[in-house]
Amino acid sequence: MPYVAAGTLSDALEDLRGTAEHFLKIWLTLKQMGLDVDNLIEVNTRNPTYPLQRLFAYGHPNGRLYVPFAHTKNLLTMAPEAG
Repeated sequence: MPYVAAGTLSDALEDLRGTAEHFLKIWLTLKQMGLDVDNLIEVNTRNPTYPLQRLFAYGHPNGRLYVPFAHTKNLLTMAPEAG
């Protein structure tokens, strides 16, 4: 049975950091909201809040969201109202 070695996965995550920029978190959020080839979604300033929390919440006391693949230190977290 094929598997992904821990080192390979670690290398892939490191390579991902900075290459996707902020578009990866947007794409992941849209997918979490149900975006699909056959399913268009409406996006406004409020409805991404729950999907963002599901994807990026890490228990910060002020609700900040953590982006593990951010390419700069100042982009590692987002405000809870980032949507």
